Amino acid sequence: MVVYQQGNRRRRSILALIVITAVALITLDLRESGPLTGVRDGARDIVEPVSGGVEAVFSPVGDWIDGIVHSASLSDENAEMRRRLDTQRGKLAEAEAAIEENRQLKAILDLEFVEDADAVTARVVGGAPGNFEFTVQIDAGSNRGVEDDMTVVTGAGLVGKVAESSGRRATVLLLRDPESGVRVKLDDGTRGFLIGRGDAELLRLDEIRRDVEVKEGDLVTTAGDAESIFPGGVPVGRVAQVENISGEPQQRILVEPIVDFGRLDVVKVLPAPTR
Repeated sequence: MVVYQQGNRRRRSILALIVITAVALITLDLRESGPLTGVRDGARDIVEPVSGGVEAVFSPVGDWIDGIVHSASLSDENAEMRRRLDTQRGKLAEAEAAIEENRQLKAILDLEFVEDADAVTARVVGGAPGNFEFTVQIDAGSNRGVEDDMTVVTGAGLVGKVAESSGRRATVLLLRDPESGVRVKLDDGTRGFLIGRGDAELLRLDEIRRDVEVKEGDLVTTAGDAESIFPGGVPVGRVAQVENISGEPQQRILVEPIVDFGRLDVVKVLPAPTR
């Protein structure tokens, strides 16, 4: 066993010496021809099997490094594709918003339900300043003749009223606010009082007697009474639920507003009605 181990060490030492000598001979003569050319070529023949073995050992390492570089390149490409996709999505959203705004502008240019020669068109530029207020901000104020209690509408119908006006801004109290209320009428002329219910999607219609026939889908419009700040004939909503409770003098009626308060972009402020 000792003799075998000594033989192995001797062979390894000889092999190492041959490799070192061959490398030295190759580096001594860098020309293609010369006195050492033959020796150099022989040295290359000796070193070639060893270099092949080294290449076989280190080739997987090189492939692994190439894989990392390639993976990083793919990651960069994916990041660039995601950036481009996000950009296109943003452009699509802008186009859809522009189309919706254009639709609202067309609807508001000619309002059949009011005389709006002195009306002011404005854009909604902000929501409620507090969490418990159902208001929006518009970009028209006293500088354009907007005053408190003026009626605010869209091409669909009633939005609410101006609660406060400053130089270049105004706060609009939405119809859905619990503090908001409007005198309305049904198709047959029956008068009632419509009240906002805050976060609830439907409005409450009060003061409709039990003997009045009210059907789901009936249109509700502003009454235009002398004591009302709103002009008459502005669409407000449609009856969504009707319930008669035994012993109660009036019906329980819920109305779905005709305006989508979550998608207000362009509104029109109407002057106070002439009585």
